[in-house]
Amino acid sequence: MRICTLLFALCLLTFRAAAQPDFSYEPGAWTDLDGQVHEGLILNLRWADNPAQISFKASRSDAPRTIGAAEIAAFRIGESMRYERHAVQIDIPVEMVGRVSTTRNPEWKADTLLLRVMAEGSVSLYAYQQADLVR
Repeated sequence: MRICTLLFALCLLTFRAAAQPDFSYEPGAWTDLDGQVHEGLILNLRWADNPAQISFKASRSDAPRTIGAAEIAAFRIGESMRYERHAVQIDIPVEMVGRVSTTRNPEWKADTLLLRVMAEGSVSLYAYQQADLVR
């Protein structure tokens, strides 16, 4: 009986540790709208959706500061994750709006978003994801 209780407690602790997200502050930088680069630590939330804000610390001992998308021109975490701010026209599907469209043409919505940089070169590839909408 004691072994079963011990195994159950061990499984419960393992599941709880695995279920908690592993978010941490990682080295990165963000660029403000004036082009000034701020090096420090950015909380890596491993965003499924494009972020609307980031949490930034200039050093490990500093208090975190929330920076909204309206203040950010671009940010990066390490060398693998980059986001850039762009003004875009995006087509929101009718199913997401909850009404039926009477036209065949896309219904464009102007917005300024932080887009994930997927590939850079002479032409860059950006990604946008919000809930079930992927562009």
